[in-house]
Amino acid sequence: MTVDEDGDIRTWNAGAEELYGYDAETAVGMSVAAFHPESDRASGLTDRLLQQTRIAGEASHEGWRVRADGSRFYADVRYASLESEDGASRGYAKVVHDMTEQRRQRRRTERFVEESEDVVTIVDPDGTVTYVSGSAERVFDYDPDALVGENLFDYVHPDGRERAMETFFACVEGAESATAECRLRSPDGGWFNVEGRCRNMLDDDAIDGVLVYLRNVTARKQRARRFEGIFNRTFQATGLLRPDGTVLEVNDTALEFGAGDRESVAGEHIADLAWWDHSDAERETVRDAVTRAVAGEFVRYEAEVRGADGLATIDFSAKPVHDEDGNVSLLIVEGRDITAQQRQRRHLQVLQRVMRHNIRNDLMKLRAWTQAMCEEPDAERRAEHLETVEEILDKWEGMSERMREMRRILRPANSRETTTATDSLIADAVDPVREAHDDATVLTEVPDDWIRAPATLGKAVAELVRNAVEARGDATVEVALTGPTDGWAEVVVRDDGPGMPEMEADVLENGEETPLNHGQGLGLWMVRMIVTQAGGEVSVESTADGTTVRLRLPTDRRPRTTTPVEPTE
Repeated sequence: MTVDEDGDIRTWNAGAEELYGYDAETAVGMSVAAFHPESDRASGLTDRLLQQTRIAGEASHEGWRVRADGSRFYADVRYASLESEDGASRGYAKVVHDMTEQRRQRRRTERFVEESEDVVTIVDPDGTVTYVSGSAERVFDYDPDALVGENLFDYVHPDGRERAMETFFACVEGAESATAECRLRSPDGGWFNVEGRCRNMLDDDAIDGVLVYLRNVTARKQRARRFEGIFNRTFQATGLLRPDGTVLEVNDTALEFGAGDRESVAGEHIADLAWWDHSDAERETVRDAVTRAVAGEFVRYEAEVRGADGLATIDFSAKPVHDEDGNVSLLIVEGRDITAQQRQRRHLQVLQRVMRHNIRNDLMKLRAWTQAMCEEPDAERRAEHLETVEEILDKWEGMSERMREMRRILRPANSRETTTATDSLIADAVDPVREAHDDATVLTEVPDDWIRAPATLGKAVAELVRNAVEARGDATVEVALTGPTDGWAEVVVRDDGPGMPEMEADVLENGEETPLNHGQGLGLWMVRMIVTQAGGEVSVESTADGTTVRLRLPTDRRPRTTTPVEPTE
């Protein structure tokens, strides 16, 4: 279209008719101001555009225009001066491009940038900020214009500034992109945790700088710290597993308990951890628990595990975590150490059986013998009755001592392993038995080596040797220690006595809580307790020609420079 010097339409083409909705008959003679919004007319924009075209020869404007029906469209409008051959003004040519769709796409992009969780900045190679998206006000409470011209690194915490600079300048020098985390100063003097991603756009004419995307991860960091605080400061051993049972993470409690270090645990199936080395059955049970949990079941049971302090009982559970689609995406496993409670319960049960069976029987005997003493006129016979009474009392004194010993062993501190020399360990165990039983023969076979074993192991050996010689006064007892082999050592106590009664063998092998007659079972139950606390196991082979008891214990070879620690008395 063309416009005369007064700004009125002179000619009107088909394109203008389609764009504005006016036919040529109506449009010709209208002022160009009629096609502008009221705000443009009020500001004198149309007069300025014509004046600029007359003086400079051309003018342009991008903005809203009004159609015949009152609707608006966005346009790029350009004016050019028209002159005759003699230089006289002939008005103006006006070219209008409909940019409604382009503007819509551009505004979408702008809105995306403005509403993004990231603050988009353009930074010169020296760190000077040349552009900041409007999202800076919402995300960081900064006026975007106030940041333009500032150096980005003046806002980075000194502790992380060097690392941030190294990342940025590596990107400037050629790296296509790089990422780093740092702390950014907030307007109130505090600090945001920020994740920064740099992209080299120096060769792009539209950007001509380094694009730096800044994301506020303060809330995420706080959540992570809270999670870590809960995860690592709980008394329960906790782990996160993939649905296939492999370990993603375990907390500090689990590592202290004896699972190893994080690097060796991560990526392993939970059933393959050292916790279950003592028992294939326990290993299979935990595999089954994982399978059931993946199927959506909450699984909970008591499990025996081998920890740093020996065999322990834990309240074990596996709980599925579902995603939005209802699929199991994670498993949470927990283990609460209930060893002390379990051992205390077993100890009380044993004492109850002793009280129920032995005390009741012996009280009946004491009543009968003391009554007989009172009624016996013969002094020698009274002395014999007294001797019988004293034997019963002596037996109970010995049982009381065993009970005190068991309570001491039940204390967690006494189950810890202590480095000791094997010859001292065995010698300290058998020498008192040799001295008390001259008719018995006690032989030892100990390698010239060092092992790591619980200090209470000597008491277990002493109890087995004493049990053998008391069953047969002239017995020959052999004590041999083999290993360590593959992290295990074995103490074998073999005798040529009449064979261990089945009840006592059950106490040793299975911890059967049968009536512990005459206190003998108390000592054997103590042997089993010592070995199982150390993560070991007991086996018994008994025939009419003798008994062989094997104590299998986890251990480690240690250099001879280790200072020996004597077994605790």
